[in-house]
Amino acid sequence: MNNFIVKTREVKGQGILDGTQKLYRFANNYGASVVRNGASYGNADGLWELAVVKFSSKSDDSWQLTYDTSVTDDVLGFLTEKDVEERLIEIKKLKKGGSMKNKILAVVATVLSSFIILIAYLNREKDEKIAKKFDDLKEENENSDV
Repeated sequence: MNNFIVKTREVKGQGILDGTQKLYRFANNYGASVVRNGASYGNADGLWELAVVKFSSKSDDSWQLTYDTSVTDDVLGFLTEKDVEERLIEIKKLKKGGSMKNKILAVVATVLSSFIILIAYLNREKDEKIAKKFDDLKEENENSDV
């Protein structure tokens, strides 16, 4: 998996964050940030922490952590080199379009938005009918006083 490393950097002068970061990128625009530093889970035992990342452009500097893949919904700590490689293989196999969970959530959000708009429309129509009825009653009342 070393041929998929985009960057390896040694972080120094950052206190607890001093250590090593390896950034991986695959053709599906997913990758991983694999770190070992004073704040990473497993550092004291010489183990690695992995976070799944999603690249948003062709730039290797344009990425963010993602917590909605089938690989994990968090960071993975206390990983051996072999564990890291197994997770990298899983990440490499992710579908480029995103997870099914995200697609389902997008559809649900669209349906809910449409439903909310419909309710607002129906309430507005109801409010208009009530306002018209009120105006009619008011007019009747004014005419009956004459």
